[in-house]
Amino acid sequence: MKVKIIFTSSAKGIGLLYHFTYLALEFASQLRGTKYSFLMISEDGEQNEGLWKEIKSNLKDDEYRVCDSHNDFSGIVETYLRDEKYSKVIYLTQGLTQFSNSIKLKRKFSNKLVLYTRLNSFKHGSIYRIPLSFVYSLLFYKFADIVNFQCQYTISKFSNSKILLKKGIAVTIPLGLNSPEVLDDQNQIELNEIMNDKSILKIVYLAQFHKHKRHLELINSLSNYLNHKNNVKLILFGDGKEFCKIERLVKKYNITDKIHFAGRVERKYVPFYLKNSDVSVVLSKVETFGHNILEPLFYGVPVISANVGIASDVIRDFYNGFVFRSNNFKKLPDIIESFSKNSDNESIKMSIQNYKWKEIVKSYSKMFDYLTLN
Repeated sequence: MKVKIIFTSSAKGIGLLYHFTYLALEFASQLRGTKYSFLMISEDGEQNEGLWKEIKSNLKDDEYRVCDSHNDFSGIVETYLRDEKYSKVIYLTQGLTQFSNSIKLKRKFSNKLVLYTRLNSFKHGSIYRIPLSFVYSLLFYKFADIVNFQCQYTISKFSNSKILLKKGIAVTIPLGLNSPEVLDDQNQIELNEIMNDKSILKIVYLAQFHKHKRHLELINSLSNYLNHKNNVKLILFGDGKEFCKIERLVKKYNITDKIHFAGRVERKYVPFYLKNSDVSVVLSKVETFGHNILEPLFYGVPVISANVGIASDVIRDFYNGFVFRSNNFKKLPDIIESFSKNSDNESIKMSIQNYKWKEIVKSYSKMFDYLTLN
């Protein structure tokens, strides 16, 4: 008998998500011709322009459904649960709300529904993280068949995760990477000039200006270095409520000529800026995964990171980057300097080949086989 795989790929108020679009495409490609029948469901709208075009160009009509609201998802799942030609339905929810909306189905259909919840965020930058994750640990323990954390670090930040580990339902299959076309934004004249200037050491940080992203600590750590180092530029991407505070700090240190505020850039142009940078930094206080850690490595750029998200899983100190294992970033300038010359870009690229979507879906396929043994 067939097994239905139903994969949600959207977030409330956003619609189709960038990374889940490419995960869905790889799912469909690998599962065709197997005992698994794949369906992606998503709210209308898209995180980045062109995502629905990708889906409609590469998936068959019966491999995706567009919904007006995430509240419609459970009804679609129930349709397949009632269909006798499917022995099981594996429902891959995304986030806490989608999981909550599925509890009623789990109670009703029991073992025919395999409730596979993926945790990509859980108020991780707010004071609500601890109580919220504790409550959900109890719900996961009772109703979830699998809880997919993005990395070991995320498990450590999820309150009471030990009960999920003890029950044997916590797994870590990470997010992955695709290989998009490298495009530059012709409207970003000044930024493009900086990125194309081979004489400048380009340090990039892709993060919104929020307190837990620790731009303040970054500027404090690099102010003296930037003041005395020629031909170096710190490029800060993003916007947010801390922006004005950081802008004032930059002026206070008299390093406005060494820092470029790039603002929010379209997702399709990110590969160009990463590929043409020399060092990437990530000083976030917390990350549930950290694509801003993984993506620079894909383009051969060393990453210097706080010990968050996937950092300690993929970074080897002084090989493809460095992981700070304390909140003391005083040595950041020296570490940047150590990577300013002769980085082995090809070796850095090779260090994360297992994070391509093709390899990630192979792990999912083995998980599906495991879940359908009985």
